[in-house]
Amino acid sequence: VPYDDLRYLFGEIMYGGHITDDWDRRLCRIYLEEFIKPEMMEGELFLAPGFPLPGNMDYNSYHQ
Repeated sequence: VPYDDLRYLFGEIMYGGHITDDWDRRLCRIYLEEFIKPEMMEGELFLAPGFPLPGNMDYNSYHQ
C-alpha cells in the first residue's frame, strides 16, 4: 500500500484545497501521518468503538 501517496492524495488533493492556513495544513499533515500508516491494518478493525469491520464476504452475506 503506498501510504505516502494516500496521505498526499487525501491531504493535498482532496482536502488540501479547503485549507488556507499554513498551520492548519501542517496539522492536517500530522493527523494523516498518525492515522494512515501500516499499523492501522493490523489486528481487528473497527468502524467506531464497539462496531467491528465485517470480514470479507459475498454480496448475499453482506445483506444478511
